[in-house]
Amino acid sequence: MKSINSTRVGGLISMPGVLTPNAPIDAAFVPSILFTAKTGKPLTISPGSNAKYADNENTVKGCCAFPRNAVVELAQFVEAHGIKPVVAHEYAFDQTVEAFEMMAKQSAVGKIAVKIGGEM
Repeated sequence: MKSINSTRVGGLISMPGVLTPNAPIDAAFVPSILFTAKTGKPLTISPGSNAKYADNENTVKGCCAFPRNAVVELAQFVEAHGIKPVVAHEYAFDQTVEAFEMMAKQSAVGKIAVKIGGEM
């Protein structure tokens, strides 16, 4: 797979469409991709394929996309019901480093917001 071969050591490989029925990924491999996999051993990407990829440092992460009409429907639902995100921490723009440090800890429950201008 070109994305694995062309990624620098320590890189992130995002794989959209991993849940589509005709995705060229072994079904047993899908949970690892959805919940972030480290490519520390040779991986067979396609069923029946002899191609194996070994790179000890990259991260493979699946990402899901939804059809536009589903996103529109969700946005209308959120607006109609007044649903607001949970904000765990708010930072001023000059505290961006602290915001990234908080995110790296992975201990916040909710969004980490950085105020760029005006009100949040």
